Amino acid sequence: GFKVLKAENTTIKFVDTATMPDGISGTNLFDWHGDMISGYAVIQPKAITAGGVIPTPTETVEPTPTATVEPTALPEDAYVAMELDKTEVEVGDIITGTIKINNIKNFSGYQLNIKYDPTVLEAVDLETGEAIEGRTMPVVGGTVQQNENYGPTSIVANNIAAGILNFGSTYSYLADYRASGKAEETGIIGKVGFKVLKAENTTIKFVDT
Repeated sequence: GFKVLKAENTTIKFVDTATMPDGISGTNLFDWHGDMISGYAVIQPKAITAGGVIPTPTETVEPTPTATVEPTALPEDAYVAMELDKTEVEVGDIITGTIKINNIKNFSGYQLNIKYDPTVLEAVDLETGEAIEGRTMPVVGGTVQQNENYGPTSIVANNIAAGILNFGSTYSYLADYRASGKAEETGIIGKVGFKVLKAENTTIKFVDT
């Protein structure tokens, strides 16, 4: 609901924001697998005309811009890292990658995209030993994003055939999380396993998507 405060022509619109860099005109839609949906139209509401105010047909009324959301300034020792427990391996070995954050101020969520060669390595669940699948959260044993009081919500869109683990988590109840005054700024996002399938030099990396 919107209560009219002043007799003036105006608009209500979906708009882009710095906190939704992948949004479509200020919207993000997801399917029931958690994948982002694209290719849809965003239909904006019609302009609002106040009674007694003569509309100007050629006038385009834009919403008043809000203050730009500046990225949180971080100290020099802030990082996200993946540390491998071994880099010299043989066929059948399990490599454990521990994903850590350090000094990430006001941290409340993440999305990660990890690339590996699926002909050389198989992503596996370290607790069960089973192969990671398209909808499997690949990390276990995290110390951040675990507080159920703040509604942790995960999205997973792995592409195992291409050797991509794409997953994320964020707290849903951000007001409660902020009110606690205790951000999870340093800790372990989780641990992911890779089984060595073939004796070949290879890499595991964070990559853009």
